[in-house]
Amino acid sequence: MRLRACITLLLHVSACATSAPSPSEPAAWAPRLANLQRAATLPWTDGGQCAVREAFEPWPVLVERCFHAFFAKVKLPEIQREKRLAETCGYNFAVGVRSAAHKAALLELDPELTIAVMDWC
Repeated sequence: MRLRACITLLLHVSACATSAPSPSEPAAWAPRLANLQRAATLPWTDGGQCAVREAFEPWPVLVERCFHAFFAKVKLPEIQREKRLAETCGYNFAVGVRSAAHKAALLELDPELTIAVMDWC
């Protein structure tokens, strides 16, 4: 009887040890932690609040949802500088984006931009 109880206990403990990690365990936090570490290197306009809120999502989803908070501070000034330079040299300047949502977000930030949706790439 004692042997049977030990075997039952051993089976129960081994089953618990092989189950999927709970959200409170570090292994379940690995993707979120990776996203937070990656996002920490970027200059967010909102102090990274969007990145923290969306950290459980895969990186491409996080970037899509937090595009506005990052783009306005980093990429937009670069694009505006390149546009001025191109126009000074007599060239047309356009920006290519992958979705209509990105186009709308860019036009909201700078209505002067010429933007092409390149959903084929």
